[in-house]
Amino acid sequence: GFASGRPSGGGTIQCRGCRLGTTITVKVGSPDRENSSPATVASDGRSLWAAAAASRTVYRVNPKSGRILDSVAGVDGSAIAVADGAAWVAEPRRGDIVHIDARGRVIARIRVPGDPTRVAADATTVWVAIPHPQGAVWRARSAVLRIDAKTRNRVAVVSVPARNIVMISSRI
Repeated sequence: GFASGRPSGGGTIQCRGCRLGTTITVKVGSPDRENSSPATVASDGRSLWAAAAASRTVYRVNPKSGRILDSVAGVDGSAIAVADGAAWVAEPRRGDIVHIDARGRVIARIRVPGDPTRVAADATTVWVAIPHPQGAVWRARSAVLRIDAKTRNRVAVVSVPARNIVMISSRI
């Protein structure tokens, strides 16, 4: 899978109608002021997943045609990773990682200790960056959480001093 997050410098998702079968345009750069929302995107080469913060919707898009294949309402994603055709979405406002299957169905919400900001995944593992886990002294620690992709159980938490920069990627 490929990890992704908000593009530096902003990003937008523009959608005409935002229904299945409509066309979506994903732009990286400064967001338009009139008809845009912050975006995060990820792809596994077969499909593109995009989250529109303003509408709290995650879209699965055909990368060749730009047609929306599925939409999942009620997910306010800040980062997405794609593995095995499914999406793992960080939802910091709720403190969840949302697992969406290849058909666009939410199959699990995994509570994490804090506000997840980045996510990376492959067929076996999901890695989640959490800047300030619950219970940590403010700005003193960050953490990286490991989740088993098959069971969706939290497996390990690695504590990281906050002064260190945490970067996660599913590719090395």
